[in-house]
Amino acid sequence: MSTLLAAIVVSILYCSVAVSQLCTLNGKNGFAPKTLNIILGIAIATHFIICSYEMRTGNGPDISIDNISSLVAALISLMVLLNSFKQPVLNLFIGIAPIASLALLWSVLISSPHQVTVNELNPGLATHIILSITSYAFFSIAALQAILLMVLNNKLKQRHNSWNLIKALPPLQTMEHLLFNMLWTGFILLSGAMTAGLIFVDNLFEQHLAHKTFLSIAAWIVFGTLLLGHQFKGWRGKKAIRWTLGGWALLLFGYFGSKAVIELILQLPSNS
Repeated sequence: MSTLLAAIVVSILYCSVAVSQLCTLNGKNGFAPKTLNIILGIAIATHFIICSYEMRTGNGPDISIDNISSLVAALISLMVLLNSFKQPVLNLFIGIAPIASLALLWSVLISSPHQVTVNELNPGLATHIILSITSYAFFSIAALQAILLMVLNNKLKQRHNSWNLIKALPPLQTMEHLLFNMLWTGFILLSGAMTAGLIFVDNLFEQHLAHKTFLSIAAWIVFGTLLLGHQFKGWRGKKAIRWTLGGWALLLFGYFGSKAVIELILQLPSNS
């Protein structure tokens, strides 16, 4: 099976999951939970295999924006699937599945103008990259959870028009608890990534990483402030949603925004 055909099959599986969950939210019958887990397991495993194939080069892994976007999407999907065995989070796939599908097809169909490879992937640099990608995945799940919380808050005010949605989603307290679990995990991983970056990434300015560093630090401050505010002042609800989305946006622009400008517009080399 060719890579393109495999990517199309995975995209169809992802979209079928999104449609199934939409049907569930609207009070209609979707896939049974066991069937849903099997479909997602096959789709995510195949997605990772395609990622490994697309990233493999003779000069080290290709970490250009299209491949990293696809890898992050696969990682987010895997984390949500694993969390679904303990928390009712499968409805997040309404947003995650189409994004994962688009990211996968982008990496296969529309590659970056040139490869961005890591020639010498030493343990320190590998740790920095892995922690960065994993932390972004957790913060992305938190951002999706925050959006779902925002929708639920709005729908609770219009309960007579949104009973199916309210009934299909977990309790508000459960969703907020999951949000802060994701934020704490992402914050710890981001702290580790930043520490590894300071130790193992040399010539920060020469590698066009200064803006990424500044925005990552800004995001770290935003998330740290939110977590402290929640811990000591009980921040929650709309304030937690705004701070979560604000911190995630800083990371989004800091990493993917800078890589897009460097690789697609300026066409300069980038190492992370």
